[in-house]
Amino acid sequence: METLGQRIAAAIAGLSDARQIGRYTREDGPEPHGSTERRLREGYKTVRMLVDAYDAKTSAAPRGVVKR
Repeated sequence: METLGQRIAAAIAGLSDARQIGRYTREDGPEPHGSTERRLREGYKTVRMLVDAYDAKTSAAPRGVVKR
């Protein structure tokens, strides 16, 4: 989810705290469970399809698009 950043990845996963995405990426960090893991996997697939079809810059959402 590096293409999107922590805030948008958190929105995709249904998380209210974007910092949790950073915790998941740490080697000694927690593992996402259940629906969170599923949402992250499906979000990853979607982003990969967009990056493959276009490029990383085009695929990334502009800042401020996701608001909570």
